[in-house]
Amino acid sequence: PCPAGAVCATGATLATLEIEEGYYRFGTYAETIYKCKLGYTACNGTKSATGNGTRGAPCTEAYTGHLCGMCAQDYFRDQLEKTCEPCDDENNRTSPWWLYIVVLVSMVLLGWPAYKLFQALRAWLVSKGILKEDGEDDSDSFYLFKDNAKTVFYTWQIIVQMASLSEMRGGGRFPRSFDQVVRALEPLTSLDIFNILHVSCWAGHTNYAHSILFASLMPVLGAIIILVVFIFMARKPSVGVKPPGQAFSDERLERDWIEIALIKYGNMAVIFTTPVAVKTYALSFICTSYDAGEGEQLRVMASDLSVDCVEAHVWSMTDGGHATIKVIGLTALIVVIPLLLGVFNASLSSIQTIIETRTERKCTPLMDFAISRWKPHMWRFAFVDLLRRIMCTSGLLVMPDIQSQCLLAVVLSVGFATLYRETKPHWDDATSDLDYMCHWSVIVSATALMVEPLLEESPTFKATIVVLLFTVHTVVILMAIAPTFFAQVIWYCTADATAMVSEVVTTRMGSQRSRVAALDNDENELPIPGESHGEAAEAGAA
Repeated sequence: PCPAGAVCATGATLATLEIEEGYYRFGTYAETIYKCKLGYTACNGTKSATGNGTRGAPCTEAYTGHLCGMCAQDYFRDQLEKTCEPCDDENNRTSPWWLYIVVLVSMVLLGWPAYKLFQALRAWLVSKGILKEDGEDDSDSFYLFKDNAKTVFYTWQIIVQMASLSEMRGGGRFPRSFDQVVRALEPLTSLDIFNILHVSCWAGHTNYAHSILFASLMPVLGAIIILVVFIFMARKPSVGVKPPGQAFSDERLERDWIEIALIKYGNMAVIFTTPVAVKTYALSFICTSYDAGEGEQLRVMASDLSVDCVEAHVWSMTDGGHATIKVIGLTALIVVIPLLLGVFNASLSSIQTIIETRTERKCTPLMDFAISRWKPHMWRFAFVDLLRRIMCTSGLLVMPDIQSQCLLAVVLSVGFATLYRETKPHWDDATSDLDYMCHWSVIVSATALMVEPLLEESPTFKATIVVLLFTVHTVVILMAIAPTFFAQVIWYCTADATAMVSEVVTTRMGSQRSRVAALDNDENELPIPGESHGEAAEAGAA
């Protein structure tokens, strides 16, 4: 049979097959034909020919590498459209990064009014007696709102990276409607500085080693800033008296606000970008095999399709040798991860007692954003959650294929959801409910990727998966914007349901008592065995 992507003319052989545009073949005698990584316009196929009748290049001008999956020199990869765009366009040099900032600011500006509207709605419902008062002041509710925003960000970071890894290793993605949302959020959640800043445009020839370097930039720079500022700050004398349960006095907060802000945002940079950096390091060891023809397999780096996975003595970074890239990735893992763990230990060891005895969400501006979600004695779950994000992204690469990769994501998510549900480490029930729902959103997303090959065969099944994906994630967003609303609704519905059940049970028990009493009366009126009717009548009269 004629394979998909080929044109089989009469009398055509394997060697003379014409390849359609948008498809790629690794060798003249290769039986497998692959879709191009970056879309239909990336590959010429073999139907195009030059003026002298010879076959043209397999890739169009802007693309290069196997499967035409890399951008040629003087082109950059557009993160939203997944296409290669020319660097000489002045608009292309600057548009993405400010666009991402505008999107982030817009989300904040829209999220805050939504939160305030929820507060007003909740107050009105409480005044009408529809909902109960939760006893939570505005400051606690605001910190809950911020913690929920981080939880949603971490969840989408996992989902976006799962989809990216699936596509990179030759698998499919989500159904189109949901996939458009994921692709739009990918630049914001992946924090890929290399592509956001278009490094390939102003740095000239680049390869995956440069991606590793820029992936390490934010966590390493954040760690260095934390250590330097922490040492500088420790040399200053203490001022004022610390309030109970607080790491700093009001006077010190006012005097050292610059140093505190630097350490705080350095910690945030480390926590937000570490899973992305680890994934970038791990991808330097992952290769994918393709049919090269005549029984041969060609192994290519999954993350850089211009690099063959051939163990040769190629150690020059400019040559893009796979051995060099693996050494750089391994070095980054060995150096960066211990450095980050050491920074966290230094930040938390001196205030561990305060963290474990606090009575409020916040106790130190240096680490409140990381520990405010957790109960005082459960603050180490900040590290457990960081490990979860790493395992659900980089950890998936230990599996040999896409199906097992998605299955591992489901197993890990179920395992962590069970762990969190049993240990109850969250500060309050609203945080716990949202986190639990986020685990299930990851499970549903991983399942959708796992069954992706079946979706095209059944439109009904595909529509069901799309509805399920949007439903789960809509609920997550609503729970994040209205932190206690769902708990209140559940309470209200449960109260009504409990009242209805109680009324039904009471009615039925009353009916049962009436029937029992009637039966007792009937038994008392029955004649005693052995007595005649007359004797029974005389006994009754007596």
